[in-house]
Amino acid sequence: MSRPLEIDQDVLDERGPGIHCVESHVSKLIFRDGLVHKLKKPVHFRFIDLSTPAKRELNCRREVDLNRRFSPDVYIGVEDILRNGRVVDHAVLMHEMPDERRLATMIRRGEDVSRWLDTIAQLIATCHRGAPRSTEISDVATATALHELWEDSLIEIDGLALTAPDRETCVDIRRLAHRFLDGRGPLLTARIAGGHIVDGHGDLLADDIFCLDDGPRILDCLEFDDRLRWGDVLNDVSFLAMDLERLGRRDLATVFMAAYRRHSGESHPATLEDHYVAYRALVRAKVALLRGMDDGRDAAHAYLGQAHSHLHAGRVRLVVIGGLPGTGKTTLARALSEKLGWPALHSDEIRKEHVGLDPLDHVPSSFGTGLYAPAFIDQTYATMCARARKLLGMGQSVILDASFSNDQHRRLTAAVSVSTFADLRELRCLLPTGEAARRLEARRLYDADASDADPEIAAKMAEHFDRWPDALNIGMVPPLAEVLPAVIDHILAS
Repeated sequence: MSRPLEIDQDVLDERGPGIHCVESHVSKLIFRDGLVHKLKKPVHFRFIDLSTPAKRELNCRREVDLNRRFSPDVYIGVEDILRNGRVVDHAVLMHEMPDERRLATMIRRGEDVSRWLDTIAQLIATCHRGAPRSTEISDVATATALHELWEDSLIEIDGLALTAPDRETCVDIRRLAHRFLDGRGPLLTARIAGGHIVDGHGDLLADDIFCLDDGPRILDCLEFDDRLRWGDVLNDVSFLAMDLERLGRRDLATVFMAAYRRHSGESHPATLEDHYVAYRALVRAKVALLRGMDDGRDAAHAYLGQAHSHLHAGRVRLVVIGGLPGTGKTTLARALSEKLGWPALHSDEIRKEHVGLDPLDHVPSSFGTGLYAPAFIDQTYATMCARARKLLGMGQSVILDASFSNDQHRRLTAAVSVSTFADLRELRCLLPTGEAARRLEARRLYDADASDADPEIAAKMAEHFDRWPDALNIGMVPPLAEVLPAVIDHILAS
């Protein structure tokens, strides 16, 4: 049996050349002779209890065991701290890492770390593949559990010294976070079923990653609360993405997340990534305030702004584009789909699909007959809304392209947005009648569209087009490139 690691308290109390000390809100790290002695402070916060030697020993052993998953050769073990030959406390004993190879330091020096981010992403993906999974672990990623996770941090922040503007920001953070979760039950269920909920790292920060010649070392995982370390793999890696942004390098956050997707085979909607980055920023805001340092409020303000920004970016949206035939709604829908990366559902294509036709097969009908009969139109809108509901529930913003001339169909889409907690944006494309008729005729000659509408049908639809006061009118006379930026600003606006 190997001899237990031990060190005398008097040795740890020594100070001199080559010895220095760094403190956090829960730990004291003493650096000497190429080793690090990490002592736990006798503190008791809402999230961690280190008030007794036994609890500190257990925490030290958990830290060593859990961190060896990511850096097995860094964590030597748990050492006994002796006073007069008696064990009085415990510490984690580690090899000291070279500060100049710290990822955060390298980024601040302006070094190109993209290769390192790829290697780090590969290491984390490998750890995630082999990480424990269980029903108990998966339970932390249900909608109910995530609501509680957000609320626990927000309640704790509510009791801290926030400025008035930051307190207002927290109110909106609470609203946006819960709104996202309220509508994403299908997505969260799919993440659990897909095996994406693991025992991860829980505290990925650029300050705790070291880029050594033989590969990265990732230190300091979250050991004091299993349920805070467990979670979606995306929640885990979003911590580092958030931290890279904090260092002023959002481009590196993008590089890192792309590398993780590549190495893990991970696929997820962008809204979920924004949600988890926001949560990680909120956690760091709380930590900054708990530390009580002079710059704590400033750091918390920046983190809260980061959380708020990502929650806004991660809102799920339902964009409804309507108008008479030939006014450019399909052109606009396709351009928005390409620019925003959101799927567009086209009523003309769904209508043909119902009868087994190719979208470009033409079956002209008079107004109110054939594929334009009321019952067939209702079926088309019902199918389009059902597909939109499914996509929205999975965290994917959606664009709907149809005439929406009937207020009944608009109410149907509004109900979808309410039930999925998606932001609704209604747009109506407008074009002078003569120009619209010219476009319809050109479209018919070149078989370039799924629509079968002609100027006669367009005229009849105009007679029956219900008022649409909630829609933003989009004049489609200027070139699309001139129209698109303002439309996108409207869609993405708060």
